[in-house]
Amino acid sequence: MLQCVLNFQVLVGLMKHKKAHYLVFEGDMKENGESIPVAMATKKYSGKFMVRVPPETHRHLAIEAAEAGVSLNRLVASRLH
Repeated sequence: MLQCVLNFQVLVGLMKHKKAHYLVFEGDMKENGESIPVAMATKKYSGKFMVRVPPETHRHLAIEAAEAGVSLNRLVASRLH
């Protein structure tokens, strides 16, 4: 039981330290006119992004997609998932 209490106290201390660190970071950003970034887990995503590949890779994937009877987008998306 004592170990649980000690672990909890350590956790509370770390959380306070993290909060203090965040407040300094937040104050510094505001002072410099910067906006606070949105957490990636809560950010909304469109489902679109651009990927640049060498022309030969593009050609190879386009041919593979055509042979499979699917769009290039579907082929690449299936590889990423």
